[in-house]
Amino acid sequence: MSTACVVITLPGRPSPNRSVWGIYETHPRVYTSIVTKRLIDIDDELLALARELADAETIKGTVEEALRRLIRIESTKRHIEELSESLEPNAVELLEQNRRPTPPPGGFPD
Repeated sequence: MSTACVVITLPGRPSPNRSVWGIYETHPRVYTSIVTKRLIDIDDELLALARELADAETIKGTVEEALRRLIRIESTKRHIEELSESLEPNAVELLEQNRRPTPPPGGFPD
């Protein structure tokens, strides 16, 4: 069984030492400037839980989904904070009142 190896270089940076383990072969530029290979330590239990929750097949998919969710959640929180700062003092109370269902004429059916 043969295995493929990739070399990751960024424009303007020197190529990695090709003699290390003899793994670097024929494709010097696989990734674009928007994707960078990273070596990080990840807690195996956290990864397994995140992978299950994200319903991802790969570690890369799990990390990308986690980053997407983090960005979405934090962006939403910041947007809510910005909106709440611009609201009038009783605006939240008015919104809550408007959320309550208004009974139709004659009341709700039992």
